[in-house]
Amino acid sequence: MVGNTRNFILLLLVCGGSVAFAQKADSATAAKTMAADIQFLSGSDIANYNGGLQGIDTSLVDFENYNPVYKSNANYAYTGNLGSPAFNLIFALPTTIGIDAGYKNQFPLFSTAQTIRYFRTPSPYTELSYSNAQLKEQFLAVTHAQNVTKRFSVGINFNRIDAVGYYKQQRVNYLGFNAITWFQSRNARYNVYSNFIINRLRWQENGEVQNDSLFEAGRQNAGELEEVNFLQAQNKLKLFEVNITQTFDFGSKDSVKVGKKNFLKFTPRTRILYAVQASSNQSNYTDKLPVRRKYGNLYDFGADTTQVLDSFAVSFFSQNLRLLSVNTNDTTPQRFGYSVGISQQGVKYTAALSQQSTYLINIGYSAKIEYRPVRNISLYAETNNTVKNLADLQKNENSYESGIVFSPKQHRLRAAYTYSTNAPDFYFAKRYNAGNVPQLYVATLQKSKQYQVSYQAIRYKMGIAANSYQIENYQYWQRSTDSAVLSPAYINSITTVNQISGYKNFNIWRFGLDNSATYQQTNQPVLLHLPEWFLHHSLYYNGVFFKVLTVKLGLDLRYSTTFVPPSYSGIGRTFYTQNDIAATATYPVIDVFAVARLKRVRLLLKMDHLSQGWFGYDGYFTVKGYPMPTRALKFSLSWKFYD
Repeated sequence: MVGNTRNFILLLLVCGGSVAFAQKADSATAAKTMAADIQFLSGSDIANYNGGLQGIDTSLVDFENYNPVYKSNANYAYTGNLGSPAFNLIFALPTTIGIDAGYKNQFPLFSTAQTIRYFRTPSPYTELSYSNAQLKEQFLAVTHAQNVTKRFSVGINFNRIDAVGYYKQQRVNYLGFNAITWFQSRNARYNVYSNFIINRLRWQENGEVQNDSLFEAGRQNAGELEEVNFLQAQNKLKLFEVNITQTFDFGSKDSVKVGKKNFLKFTPRTRILYAVQASSNQSNYTDKLPVRRKYGNLYDFGADTTQVLDSFAVSFFSQNLRLLSVNTNDTTPQRFGYSVGISQQGVKYTAALSQQSTYLINIGYSAKIEYRPVRNISLYAETNNTVKNLADLQKNENSYESGIVFSPKQHRLRAAYTYSTNAPDFYFAKRYNAGNVPQLYVATLQKSKQYQVSYQAIRYKMGIAANSYQIENYQYWQRSTDSAVLSPAYINSITTVNQISGYKNFNIWRFGLDNSATYQQTNQPVLLHLPEWFLHHSLYYNGVFFKVLTVKLGLDLRYSTTFVPPSYSGIGRTFYTQNDIAATATYPVIDVFAVARLKRVRLLLKMDHLSQGWFGYDGYFTVKGYPMPTRALKFSLSWKFYD
């Protein structure tokens, strides 16, 4: 059966004019088709003033990967179903300075204030997307935006996932919704951006498959018939968030010549930004049929001894005031830029069963300066600090970064140094002791240094980057196999991680070959489990038929060297290190796809995990005990409506 399927797919590719061997097109370097009439700003663009409006992407780049864990240059371990918790295997330091709940980075699909899009449209804009993987995964996304008046726009975004999964007790149900408004004054100096975000996720927890040797060489994978540890365990996560950002620009009116006439155009030079955020997060774990050997002394947590319960609620409020210079694509040889700000964060953490609450307040400041002595060289330095806190849980934190950027035409060279101190997040700071009572855990601050060098040659579609990390008191979760106690820990010596990554894309006639690779090495391989090599390749054919149908046919390949996978705790809602388990077997994961665009409609037909069983293994793990999806045929449709 496997051999026949393989031969049929390869024959189909040859007949279609495509011979392929690899992973995904690099979205940062591949040419994209933009709809110039429909434009937007993202939340991160507003916060950092990264430039003007950008058009929506109508290209076929990365369209075959609607699951973000498979996007270009991503290498996630996850628990095996669309929308389930994920963990990035490409090492990176935490970037949050201040209060961090510690779980949002597990869900790449979640909408955030940084990814929200604020549209400017001459006519109503709507996008509908639907994806299906043999009814095991279903993903619906709806976006609508329009200008009510010339200076006031509204929009909504709706995401829905219903994925029963590929194994028992694996269902994921996700609802994401956000609504946005954008008002701009008549003179374009004053802007108000607001959004309301809902992320509601419910996922079944199967506590790993019972057969640890499921993917030993030559063993047949039973899929949905494989036995699991938990049959009625479930996690629920609800996040509600409101963000309001106001900006006021100071500048000048400059004369702009259009044809034979001169017009006055306002050019911003300095901006005042004030942002307010309020959010409420609730998490709930239940198991009506607990297995004593899996929970250990966490068993009977709560009054009802027939089930395991745990829940908590976190409420945030923050405000940020900043003064910054505005880069209006000024090309003068000398330029000075700056940003200064002050912020306040407040949080209330409540364990629902014990009704114990913790209150925190942080006050911080930030500053950045940038100087361009000549047109192609930029020097910068920035710092972020928390200078006051009113509880023992969150110690003072700070980060400092300085660097130089050399960017002649078609090239970019960057070198930077970063130093930071980070306190533990809530998941790390709150743990269960032997009496099952939530208690405070205050770890020594994690102190880290990062050295970065990167080079990009845009014309030659290539780039390379090197990172070196030195970390004191590296924080992690641990659990031994003879105990169900999940406990926070830190390495009390210097941990080093060295990385080299690069990409190179080739184009010959209508064929493209995109390649990327990452190498990682650490001096703590027993406690910090990282795949040494991770490779992405994609060979594809681009063509146009009947002058209107754009087609992309190709084959993706992802491969990582053998590594000890992270473990996952449903009740702890976190990934952790388990030292005495074996490394997982790996092999090239190959997908084959056909993508087409007809005017504003994009279509995808994809065979996911085509290589299952080709290399002697009938599947693989990226998280201990959580098998990755089996071979599946996927279909996706995206349709944009605008005048």
